[in-house]
Amino acid sequence: MICFGSLLYSCLYEFVYSDQKMLNAFVAVNDPFVMKAWGKTYQENKHVKFVADGSGEYTHLLGLELDLKDKGLGIRSRRFALLLDNLKVTVANVENGGEFTVSSAEDILKAL
Repeated sequence: MICFGSLLYSCLYEFVYSDQKMLNAFVAVNDPFVMKAWGKTYQENKHVKFVADGSGEYTHLLGLELDLKDKGLGIRSRRFALLLDNLKVTVANVENGGEFTVSSAEDILKAL
């Protein structure tokens, strides 16, 4: 399973339309209505789940929260890509701040 946090259109597009068909999830500190709308934008998608972490509890348990209160955005999620094997994290590519250098679909697919 591959899990991405903090949605980026470029990453979504790259991964949803890749040949990778394993169970995958995009997790965001957002409400389920927004995540459902994101999912609907990819009509051909059959293998990626869009998961809401409305209160940020899951993100907090992973230690991947990002405090953006000073920008009026509250607690959000860092950008990350996790590779899991039997629900155990085997690869964790976590970005610093607003960077986008290690969590792309291309980066995590290299780890397979």
